[in-house]
Amino acid sequence: MQHTAEMTNERQEPSAKFPANASSTTPVTIYTTPSDARSAKAREWFKAHNIPFTDHNVVADPEALSQMIKVSGSRRIPVVQIGDRVFVGFDENQLAASLPEN
Repeated sequence: MQHTAEMTNERQEPSAKFPANASSTTPVTIYTTPSDARSAKAREWFKAHNIPFTDHNVVADPEALSQMIKVSGSRRIPVVQIGDRVFVGFDENQLAASLPEN
């Protein structure tokens, strides 16, 4: 599993380019908390690009928290898992570039 830990850049461009032919079959899982702004941005980004994802609230679900730590090695949120790649933090350009193309 490939891990990437990037600090969130709060001054990112709001409209990252999404690959036109990205696969919708690659599973996307995000580990978030309800009150975290970066978690909200991650959820909004995937929704805006019509990318299906599974969202795990690590505050309400201790098992999700354990799984998040297992896959990322971190307690920082959000954690985004796209297939076998794991990203700690929210960087929309990095996420768009990591989605596989058909």
